[in-house]
Amino acid sequence: MNRRVVVNFEAIVNNLRAFSPDMSQQRINKLSQALETIQKRNLMCQYYYSELYDFINSDFGLLKDRLSHSGQDEIGYRVFYESHFFGFIYTLHALVDSLPYMLNIALHPIYANFSIENRSVGWKDCFLEQYAPSSLGPCLRSFREIDEFEELKRICNSAKHRLPGRIANTGTSLEFFYQYSGDEQREPVLDLINRLHDVLLTAVVELVETLIEFQSQSFKNRALHH
Repeated sequence: MNRRVVVNFEAIVNNLRAFSPDMSQQRINKLSQALETIQKRNLMCQYYYSELYDFINSDFGLLKDRLSHSGQDEIGYRVFYESHFFGFIYTLHALVDSLPYMLNIALHPIYANFSIENRSVGWKDCFLEQYAPSSLGPCLRSFREIDEFEELKRICNSAKHRLPGRIANTGTSLEFFYQYSGDEQREPVLDLINRLHDVLLTAVVELVETLIEFQSQSFKNRALHH
């Protein structure tokens, strides 16, 4: 298994330094911390994903779990794959939810009218609409409307506020079950994490690349008019 997502965040900070020499060091530090947090979450997602993928595809991992007699309080195979599955889900959700915060620091106050620590910073209409007139607006809207983004939010919200769903070991695969709108949803764990990994983490890379291009062009345009 060789799925790795590499996100180049350095260009975002470099753009700020190059085109906003009057930028306070405090803001540069905040942006650097936000980017480091996203990168750590990205690496954690890769770790959870790789470990879970390798376990499911190992020769006897699922069978050993079916044959084991670990008690409910013991750290056995089930604890291993459930912790890695939910670790991947929660970390990916946290990564995606932290993108508007990073974006607000990177573009404030040129486009972002919200203060850096404003609680309304997020994937809400009131935050996104400030970017609507720019080329970044459609990109942000498209990201929020990705089916896998909505699915990830449903799974996490259900796990946090109601039930976390359950994972069944069939002996040949792991199946994830959770409730949505009164109906039980079911999908193989491997199919689910593959989709979330490939679609959402790829979309994160594309969003960051769009931000870098938009940021650079915006700063250049401002410099020409001053």
